[in-house]
Amino acid sequence: MAIYVGNILKAINLADEELDVIIQEYLDTTYVGVSTTVIDWRISNYKDLRQAAYPDPKDYLDAEFKIRTGVSGGQAELDVLDAQKAAIKIRFPKEGKS
Repeated sequence: MAIYVGNILKAINLADEELDVIIQEYLDTTYVGVSTTVIDWRISNYKDLRQAAYPDPKDYLDAEFKIRTGVSGGQAELDVLDAQKAAIKIRFPKEGKS
């Protein structure tokens, strides 16, 4: 079975070990004869990986609306989203800082 970048992005919420297996399968079928490591590929493609993993922007808008209108829980939702985004930036670094 061929592995495409779309398969990798759909599997973004898997554990790193599982995601790396899918990336390696992609490299084995797409980068034949080229020595690219999973780590190098992840760094080169960090923008796409982050974009696929980030929380939905609509969730941010909803949390901000709740904060502005005094609905309870808005700040807690925003804090969770910010923590998720920070974790994603660590998980998919711009350079080899894993």
